Amino acid sequence: MATLVGLAGSLQFCGSNIIQHCYCDHMALVSLACDSTEKNRAAGLAVIICFVGVDIPLIFYSYVKILSVVLRAAAGEDRWKAFHTCSTHLMVMMCFYLVGSVTFLSHNLNILIQTDVNSLMGLMYILFPATLNPILYGVRTKEIRNGFFKIFNPRTKEIRSVKVFPA
Repeated sequence: MATLVGLAGSLQFCGSNIIQHCYCDHMALVSLACDSTEKNRAAGLAVIICFVGVDIPLIFYSYVKILSVVLRAAAGEDRWKAFHTCSTHLMVMMCFYLVGSVTFLSHNLNILIQTDVNSLMGLMYILFPATLNPILYGVRTKEIRNGFFKIFNPRTKEIRSVKVFPA
């Protein structure tokens, strides 16, 4: 990523300095440059290929290993918990990688996506995983769940144990 920042910092900007997003990403900034941006596009594409080509296979490999250990060692509810944890995490991660790749590639490959749609996808890429992970994992933590019950129902004296997901 430092390479991308360095490449963007070396560009000359002579026209508009307004990015059509509510956040600043590398290729949106580079698209404002007057200089040749071929190096920036190549570096951006290399970063995407590394993320998608290296990260995703490693993530899937690690989950295959985790699930194979769980299938051999655990039974019943423990298996369900492992499958549920892995599947929800994989869904959030794949949303992150899929949406992020589309937004990055649309700039690199000059695929025209409406500015509003591209901004929405960028916000999903940035906010969705960061927002959902604490909710998904926090709700399953008994102490956090009980803390919420105490906040929203202060008359509750007893600590509840609520099963959030069916076994």
